[in-house]
Order: sequence, then structure tokens, then C-alpha cells
Amino acid sequence: MKYAYIKREVKVPSNVTLKLDDKKVAVKGPKGEITRDFSHAKNVEMSMQDDTIVIEAKFPRKEQMALVGTLEGHIKNMILGVTQGFKYKMVIGYSHFPVTVKVNPDNNVEIQNFQGERGPRKVETSPNVKITSTKENVIIEGIDKEEVSMVAARLQQASRVHRKDHRIFQDGLFVFEKWAGDNLIWHIKM
Repeated sequence: MKYAYIKREVKVPSNVTLKLDDKKVAVKGPKGEITRDFSHAKNVEMSMQDDTIVIEAKFPRKEQMALVGTLEGHIKNMILGVTQGFKYKMVIGYSHFPVTVKVNPDNNVEIQNFQGERGPRKVETSPNVKITSTKENVIIEGIDKEEVSMVAARLQQASRVHRKDHRIFQDGLFVFEKWAGDNLIWHIKM
């Protein structure tokens, strides 16, 4: 089915300032500031009307229709990040060798004694993300959802089991809860 026009609106809360310069969006709130460039979005227009950002496309194809919804989701996540922040909790799973996760002062992470390995597995992280580690969990916090999830993905990939059956060797770091402020967004039933 063809559409002549698609339009999505995102309401900006009173404690958040949003600046739109062409297709560059800067969102500033109580927890910090996030800037993102959406200039790759062809045939999609963005404009500010009072305290609402309007994303629209005229005679959109399937790509532009999907892009309008994607831009709406990114802007909503930016607003949620600067007002509440994001937190991912990861569990440290091991069966025989106790794995320890050490956070260095430069915010890089070392996974030590993973499956009895002598050398640590090192993971570079983003400076905008706060990482804390306990004996059983790793907590990743930040205002940018993409950076927080990317750090969690890097930690999970660094603790992957190679050349062994994944059904038997289930060691690693795995995300089990995702939070936006005080609201639980996603979790695994354990």
C-alpha cells in the first residue's frame, strides 16, 4: 500500500532542551547531554514546533517509512537517557574456575581466570559509561543507550567460549536486566 504522507511527533519534556540544526539533534537534560547526527536520513524532514519535534516524509517508500519510526525511537531514547539514564546488569557465569572482572582506572575491563586461562581478556570501553563490578554481577550505567548496550555486547563477546560445546560450557558474562532509571525494561527469569 502506498502512502502520501507519514508523520511522527515526539513531545519534549519541560526539563529537557532539544536543539535541532538541520538534522543534528542535541538533547540536554539533568543527567547530561547527547548529540547525534541524522544527516544520513534522505527524503525525511525534521522540524521543531513549540515543544515537539516533528519527523515527516512525503510520498515515502518502505525505507523512508521505517526511517521515520527509527528516528522517533532514537530521539525518545535520547530524551529518556538524559532524564533517567540506562543501566544494564550482567551476571558472571562460571562452573569450575571462578571468574573475576576487574575495572581499571582508565575504564577498561579485564576478565581474569576465564576457564582457567592464565592471561586476562581485555575489553576497551567507552569513557562515557560507568562500570562497576561485584563478585557475581557487572553493572553498566550511562545516558546513551547505544554506548551502554555496546559495552555490554563487547563484554559478552570477550567472554565467549571458543571451540567447545556451548550447551556444556556455559561460562561467560550475560545481560539479565535492563533498566531505564527506576523502571525495569527487560529481564530474564532466573
